[in-house]
Amino acid sequence: MKKLFAILTLLAFHGPFAIACASSSDGAGMGTPLPNQEAACDATIQLLDFKLDPADLETTSGTFELCVENAGKTPHDLAVRGPDGTDLARTPTLSQGEQGRLSLDVTTGTYPIYCAEPGHESLGMHGMLTVR
Repeated sequence: MKKLFAILTLLAFHGPFAIACASSSDGAGMGTPLPNQEAACDATIQLLDFKLDPADLETTSGTFELCVENAGKTPHDLAVRGPDGTDLARTPTLSQGEQGRLSLDVTTGTYPIYCAEPGHESLGMHGMLTVR
């Protein structure tokens, strides 16, 4: 009897919540991020030991959201160098399996991308972001 009472109590409190959270069958609202969700990435890049995959990216001018994942065993980061030689953006150092994100406002041109950890760029961890 106690078990039946516990189940009925759970249904009484959680049943309306489950119904309220169910999605509609017509797909209304699908694809619309909630206010606390981050926007989708325009591209994803993996940091490997010792290369970028892909090494070259292409986008159009405006805001560019780049997801970064360290798929290597060594700590890595990703930096985007601006036309003046300084970094426009840089992720924190990411350990194996960690992810980061860069949000850039870019204009037409080419931007070197690279791992800024000491020696990693010279070992092959570099590429190019081309903005059309």
